[in-house]
Amino acid sequence: ASNGEALGIVGAGEPGETSGDSPAKSDAGGALQEEQAYVGAVAGEKGQSPPRPEPEKKQSYKDATFEKTINAPVVMLGDLRRLSWNGIPPKHRPQAWKILLGYLPANSARRKQTLDRRRSEYRDAIATHYDIDDNTRTMQEQETLRQVLVDVPRTAPDIALFRDDRLRQALGRLLYIWACRHPASSYVQGINDLATPLISVFLGAYCDEDVNVLEGKMMDDVTDDQLFEVEAD
Repeated sequence: ASNGEALGIVGAGEPGETSGDSPAKSDAGGALQEEQAYVGAVAGEKGQSPPRPEPEKKQSYKDATFEKTINAPVVMLGDLRRLSWNGIPPKHRPQAWKILLGYLPANSARRKQTLDRRRSEYRDAIATHYDIDDNTRTMQEQETLRQVLVDVPRTAPDIALFRDDRLRQALGRLLYIWACRHPASSYVQGINDLATPLISVFLGAYCDEDVNVLEGKMMDDVTDDQLFEVEAD
């Protein structure tokens, strides 16, 4: 056969068929149309390009350095203070504050034991000072409790988080217990305001870092056990 005849055999099926009408190309065209229809459905609108996956957020040098410092087996407090001076990444803020305030040790191996002990001591303090009959309180303790309960509703009333009933109860309890355990200073107005940044930061450990804790909506997802941990800390 000539070269032309050979090409004709390869390029067409039966006589009279064009290459565009071949079954193989028809099937391919149908598949392409189905794919285009699927892409259009995914895009939600004909002619709109399909959504592209969001690129992964690259960790900054500052965040990487902070993470390396705070996750070290023994945190170097000087380095932590220096890095914290320009701001602490939200996800590390609760733990960084606790370490910088001396509430948690720099040695990571001792933190769980220390945290469990401190929370247990606070639970005992509730039983000793708060969950008791009012008749067993001294006159000074009764006056302190009265003042605390007056000040709690006045604490950051323009911030939704501090209008939450469960949070107000926790705030009143911790302020009263703090006063009982520090009789030299007891409770004075203004101590309640000092507690607000600690509470809001420590609550951040129980929600995503992009959640605005001060809006108070996340309190619906905070369990009583988690709220107790925030209160105790």
